[in-house]
Amino acid sequence: MSKEETNEKYPLRQFKLSSGDEIVCEVIQWQNEEELELIVRKPMRIGFTEIMGGMKYYSFRPWMIYQETDTELIVINGNHIVGISQPQETLVWQYNEAVKDMKKMHEKRMMEFAESNPEEWKKQNSLTEVTKNLMQQMAELEGMIEDDFTGDSDGGGSNVLLFDPNKRKKVIH
Repeated sequence: MSKEETNEKYPLRQFKLSSGDEIVCEVIQWQNEEELELIVRKPMRIGFTEIMGGMKYYSFRPWMIYQETDTELIVINGNHIVGISQPQETLVWQYNEAVKDMKKMHEKRMMEFAESNPEEWKKQNSLTEVTKNLMQQMAELEGMIEDDFTGDSDGGGSNVLLFDPNKRKKVIH
């Protein structure tokens, strides 16, 4: 799998929500003690269907209509998340295929929109460029912050505490 498919920068997670929806999405920012929200993108709802004869199948549908590109971020209230898991490899592959289809549908819709509303398209397109630039700047800042915090906070030594350094078998806590 390529780096794009494994989503190393933004991990893919599968969520079960209190509404009963089950979604797979990229997590851009996790909740913390101060904020109960997660920021995600490209959420796809997993649909379940059982047809006559007992055959079951699953499908992906966009969780929110017209939220289809990398620049469109969605905030999920952490209080509505019942469960989180890392999706299995086959589910990741199916998710990636569904996202590709969603992007193709988006591009087709945008071309039709541009042809029928050229002035509005120019406005929309300039906003998209601004959003892309802001996301790029945010990624650069995140990289700078990571670089600043990769070393030890006091400039040397280990941050691991050994509770009884006199024991032969060192236990790290």
